[in-house]
Formats: sequence, structure tokens, C-alpha cells
Amino acid sequence: MPIANYQRLTGQKDEAGNPLTTNTETSGRYHSNWLNMMYPRLKLARNLLREDGMIFISIDDHEAHNLRKICDEIFGEGNFYAHIEWIATTKAMNSGDAKFKIQNCLEYVLVYGKIAMREHFPFNLEKIAEKKYPYSDLTKGKYRLEEIQQRKNIGVKRTLAMVYEIPKATLKDGYRWTISNQTSQELIANNELIIKDKKAYRKLFKSNEVNEKYAPLWSHFSNVGTSESGRAELDTLLDSEIAFETVKPKELIQKLIFHFTPQQSTILDFFSGSATTAHAVMQLNAESKAKKAGYKTIAEIGKERIRRATEKIKQEHPEANIDVGFKVLKLDTSNIKKWQPDSKQLELSLLDAVDNILPDRNPLDLLYEVLLKYGLPLTLPIETISVGQHQAFNVAHNSLIACFDLHINLETIQAIIGLATPDNPILRAVFRDHSFANDVVKLNSIQRLKQAGIEEVLSI
Repeated sequence: MPIANYQRLTGQKDEAGNPLTTNTETSGRYHSNWLNMMYPRLKLARNLLREDGMIFISIDDHEAHNLRKICDEIFGEGNFYAHIEWIATTKAMNSGDAKFKIQNCLEYVLVYGKIAMREHFPFNLEKIAEKKYPYSDLTKGKYRLEEIQQRKNIGVKRTLAMVYEIPKATLKDGYRWTISNQTSQELIANNELIIKDKKAYRKLFKSNEVNEKYAPLWSHFSNVGTSESGRAELDTLLDSEIAFETVKPKELIQKLIFHFTPQQSTILDFFSGSATTAHAVMQLNAESKAKKAGYKTIAEIGKERIRRATEKIKQEHPEANIDVGFKVLKLDTSNIKKWQPDSKQLELSLLDAVDNILPDRNPLDLLYEVLLKYGLPLTLPIETISVGQHQAFNVAHNSLIACFDLHINLETIQAIIGLATPDNPILRAVFRDHSFANDVVKLNSIQRLKQAGIEEVLSI
């Protein structure tokens, strides 16, 4: 049946095609009509949900309070999950008196489920970082060090049971440990407790903990586009301007799908509009295929492509003598501890500053920070070499020699000096401030390096 005939038969339009019913804001039954339109649709939506299903309803200020009431009735107050807000517009109204009034920039997404949120499976969180495990144990694998903290032994958490001795570690006066004596004894027995500069550290193994750090899932969404960006994307996609006043940005729908839907979910769009949801689902499906292939990020796809292209070029042009190597670098904080002394425990603060490198950093981390501070290109060739019984880095054919191992002795210094040739003299040498066996060795080492013509000797 043509839609025009249907509208005439149901009394929506007259014989000339003019609308017979409207729901303008001036109508006395405007809100009632809107609720009558929404109620049966939401009732049907609930019936279609699977047992762990969820519904997301976009709404603005005008009907948010009314929508909440009918959703509480249909889904149950206990099945309310969130009232998510997002910035729908950044375009101000500058006509008439509107520019002198409060201008609303927010829209909302009401979230309900068929079961209570406490019974629901965990939602997906955004991974923001991975923990580093710079150390290795022959039997238990990679691990990192975490300082066993001390807290003031006062108030309701005051207990003498947490005040005890850890051999070679110093407990500040009036403080207590944050692990029990039994736990510390177990760590010692399992060789999982380390003392550095009178501070206690425990080994945390990669195999025993979640490697990722996650961002919390707040009910305020940011960086999900605006109605303007959604409309602009639609106009670009269709190569023409379409008469949609508001278009949900694809990024908003993608974020909802990412956080709240497991794999193989079925997504139903009740009010399709410009089909933003369909676009978002197809985009996420395309990215998901890449993840199934083992790629967690677009950058990983890029790295793998470079590797495979490298192998292909080598096979096709075995005679070519070209550099096909590449480096991948990530931004991080400085490797050097900030000087933040405790005025009440100044002696302990000074002892802690003896080793000024953060415990979770490795020699390569230190090397690249040195290159950045010298203003040297990060693309310079780096060779890992042995000097005496220690490991060092030779950057750009003796432009810089860096050794960050501990307990460096004069034998190691002589090995470094021996790397120099008349054509390739050593221009700089860099060490950790805590690298040398003692202060005497440090002073003698600097003098020997300078006598060998290496004037620029730096310790960090």
C-alpha cells in the first residue's frame, strides 16, 4: 500500500495530502502525545532485548525528565544504568536575545538494561598504558619492582601488628608497613623482596597480574564529535547537503558500542535517521577484523607492513645494499626521579636520591633520553657492544659511548678508551651517576677518559 493511501486511511492526511494531525510545542497535549508515541516503542524494545541486553536512548533537555519516568516504569528503576552527557554543539547562537542567555550545549543518552547493572557482565574499558617489566627471573619470567609503602600509624588504621623489622630496610618513625609481617616473610622466603637504598621493594611478575592500565568509564563523554561534525561527515559522504538539523556523530555511537557490547552482539536501531549507527557498526567491524588478525592498533598494522615489505624487498632485490631498519618510539616521562624531599625525613630523602633513576627504566630508555637532551637525531645508528664485563651502546660510530651498568671499574673504562681510532675518535661518554664502584673509581675514570682525548664526559 502506498504511504499516501495509508496516511489517508488512518486519518493522518486529507484527500489533498494535507496533514490533519500535528504535535507542535504550542499544543496543549504536546508532551502527552510524545509520551504516547514513545511508550509502545520502548515496551517493544524491552521485549526484544536479550537477558543481558541494554538500550541507549538519545534525548535533549526538553523531554529527559519525562523519558526517565516512563523508562523507570518499563525497565524498572533498579535497571537504570546511567544518564550520559556529551557536548552536542560548540556553535553559539548569536541572533537576537539568545546570545545573552544561557545556551545549552549538552545532549544525553539514557542507559537501561533488562537486568540490574550489578548483575551485568563487566563493560569494556579503554586501555591507556601497559606496565613495563624490565627485569627477568630465570624461573618466574619478567617482573617489575614496586616499593612497599609506609603509612603514618595513626587514626583508625593504627596497628602495632604492621610495625616490624624488614632486614636492611628503614621504617620511618611513627609509620607502619602496608603489608603484614607474614607477607614480608613469604616474599623473603620466595626471593621476591629486594632492598635498595634502605627501601623495600617487592617483585611483581607479569604472569601474576593484569598488564594493562585502564581509563575509568565516566558518564560524561568527551571527544566524541558534535552534531555539527556529524552533519559535516554526512554531507561529505553523500556529496551534498541533507536537511537533517541534528546528526549524531559516528564517534559517539562507536564509543557506546565499544564500551557496552561484547563480540557477536546484535544491534537494533529503532530510529535510524541518517543511519549513523549502521556506519559506526561497520567501521568497528572493519577494525575488529584487524584485531582478530593480531593487531591491537593501527600502528601495529603499520609496523607489520614495514616488516613484510622489508622481507619482500630483500627477496626481490638481494643485490641492493639499502637500510631497511626502523625504530618505534613512545613518549614517556623522564627517567630521572624528581627531587621531592620530605622535610621531616630529609636523611631518607637524600639516601633515596643516591640512585636517581626510576626503578622501572632500562638502559635503552636512558640512552634515548640522553640523545634527546644532546639534540641528536633518534635515527642515528646504535650498536650494542661489550666493554670489559659490561654492556654499552656505541652511537653513530663513536659519536657517543653510553654505559649505564652498575659497578663499572677501570677495566671497563680502558675498554671504552680502546674503541677510539684516529679516524673515529670518541666524542662523548655518558654514564649513570651511580654507575661506578665508588667515588675514587669515578674520579679516576673521568681523568683517564679526558687524558685519552674524550673531553665531554657526562653522568646522569
